[in-house]
Amino acid sequence: MNRIEILMFLTLAAVGTVSAADTTHVKLLSPRAQLTAISAAPGEFPEVHLVVRAVDDSMLPIWDLGMDDVQVQEGAEWAEVLSLRALGDSGAVRLGLALDFSGSMLADSATFAAQGAIDSVSQGWGGVQALPLVRTPLDEAKLAIAEFAEMHPREFTLLAFNDQVYQLVAMGEGLDPMREAFEVMYPTGGTAMYDAAYAAVEQVAQLRTAGDWGAVILVTDGKDNASYWRLEEVVDLAQN
Repeated sequence: MNRIEILMFLTLAAVGTVSAADTTHVKLLSPRAQLTAISAAPGEFPEVHLVVRAVDDSMLPIWDLGMDDVQVQEGAEWAEVLSLRALGDSGAVRLGLALDFSGSMLADSATFAAQGAIDSVSQGWGGVQALPLVRTPLDEAKLAIAEFAEMHPREFTLLAFNDQVYQLVAMGEGLDPMREAFEVMYPTGGTAMYDAAYAAVEQVAQLRTAGDWGAVILVTDGKDNASYWRLEEVVDLAQN
């Protein structure tokens, strides 16, 4: 029987390092909540650490689950739950957020046409530009990043990346710089995903103090095509 430690963290995106283990074979059951395994990482053998999203039927977060409220099945085996707590119960949570604004984060013209999205045009510095009325992948990503940031408004750093990595918000600067940057951000360029992940991990590691939790959340729709750092190097940095 595997031994499982569950850390609740209310999120829809990947948390922790970019090498989060496969959770497709993990089944979570609870009479009180809808549970989703976000990421997994090995602990001291044979323990496994899970990051889990817990919400009620109205999709509101649940923070007070007990160990008796959760059952974990991996494949055909039931796992022993060793502990369950909300991530950040002890110490601060230092979030390293990274947002992809590469060209692939704009829906293509066929998608816009199918949804009746091209409704009007405006004259700007670039000439006549179509104004899409549907949300692009970047719009959805901004909402997800904002949700994370609002959970810990003074304890996050925010990077944005295409084929370069840009610092948008330093730790402690709050939500206003993020909102201002989002207003003028438009999808363009390639995808330096691993460079952004490396920078975010590096910042969180530097900012953490004893007792703090660190998490890197990278929101992207694409495949890396512009990074200097390799995935293996990002993983090594996160684990050291």
